[in-house]
Amino acid sequence: MRRLIAVVFGAMLGGGLVFAAFEYHLVRTDETYHLVPKKQAGLTDAYVDIRDWPASQWNEHTTLAENMIAAGHGDLVGGSIASGLLNDIISPFQQDASEATQRWWNSKPE
Repeated sequence: MRRLIAVVFGAMLGGGLVFAAFEYHLVRTDETYHLVPKKQAGLTDAYVDIRDWPASQWNEHTTLAENMIAAGHGDLVGGSIASGLLNDIISPFQQDASEATQRWWNSKPE
């Protein structure tokens, strides 16, 4: 009897987790996790870690972005895109500056 109860409990738990994966996105951010309802059921993007996403990554997950905006988490989408664009703009200058510094140190007379 115990085994039957364990099997039934396991099936119910598994079914509940699959239902949750079909109906919600579990989104990990820097501070916390968010449970975002999906507009259309499916297993795409059931768990997503958006901590280091560039803007190009959001272009690949447009339904996730739409669902997050609809759920009131648009600041996470916009903030990630803005920081990604800022990094894209600044990184070439940082590379140039580090190369210039390296050249200066190498050409410095001893």
